[in-house]
Order: sequence, then C-alpha cells, then structure tokens
Amino acid sequence: MRNSVTTLFTALALMACMNGAMADNSLPQSPVSMATVLSTLQKSGYTAMSEVKYDDGVYKAHVMNAKGEMFKVLVDAQTGKIIKMRHVRKTYPMPEQNMISLQTALQDVEEAGYMQVSKVEFEPSHYEVKAVDKTGKEVKLAVDAATGAVTPDK
Repeated sequence: MRNSVTTLFTALALMACMNGAMADNSLPQSPVSMATVLSTLQKSGYTAMSEVKYDDGVYKAHVMNAKGEMFKVLVDAQTGKIIKMRHVRKTYPMPEQNMISLQTALQDVEEAGYMQVSKVEFEPSHYEVKAVDKTGKEVKLAVDAATGAVTPDK
C-alpha cells in the first residue's frame, strides 16, 4: 500500500512539472490582439514602431511620434489601453519610407496563415516575428522589409 501511494504522488508531481514546462508565457493569452494594440498606438499619435512584443501580460512597444521622439509604451493585454509611457533618449532602428510598416508586416504574417503573433521587431532589412503555425507550434519568421515576403527565420 505504501509503495502505491508513493508511486501515485510521484506520478502527480511529474504531471505537475510537465504542465508547468508546457505553459508558455510568451504567447498572448488575452482578448486583445497585436493588431488592436498597433491600432491603439497609431491612434495615440505614434507614427513609427520598431518593436511590439507580448510579455508577462502586457504588450511592450518601442515607438516614435511625429516629432521624432522615441518612447517605450506598455499596453494592457486585457483592455488594449496604454498603461505606461516613457520617453527614451535611445534611438531604435525604424523602417525607411520605402519599406513596409510593422503593421503591414503583421498583416503579411497573418495572411500567410500564422496566428498568435507574440513579437514583431524591425531589423535593418527585415522584421523578426514570433508566431504560431497551423500545427500549433511556435515559430520564428522573417518578413522582408522591402517586399513583405514571409519566410522561416534561420
């Protein structure tokens, strides 16, 4: 009897550990999509965005306003409202006029069949994206900043 109780507790402990390992905090678990967050940022006067990512229940963004001032902004993932904004002196790489916007890169990823986008970050020639593919697996993608072509990130 003692061995079967020990075995049962060991099995339950292993299952609890496996459940914790499977939980992924980087995937958005909120009613607010990244597209909604981008729209909120744009309506708030931010004209360019270099990065938006989901982390610990909030969306974190590096953005620029029409005056060229850089900000770090936090958006509540449950309500879609800006909860914190901080002016920063650091400059982030921003897409040039002839490149697609972060919003367009997100659209291209979604149109390619990916979902639950948790990160879009501009690099000098492309956007780095984390999303979920059709099989439910988290993948890294690259979106060409000139053409919008979506490819697996190597």
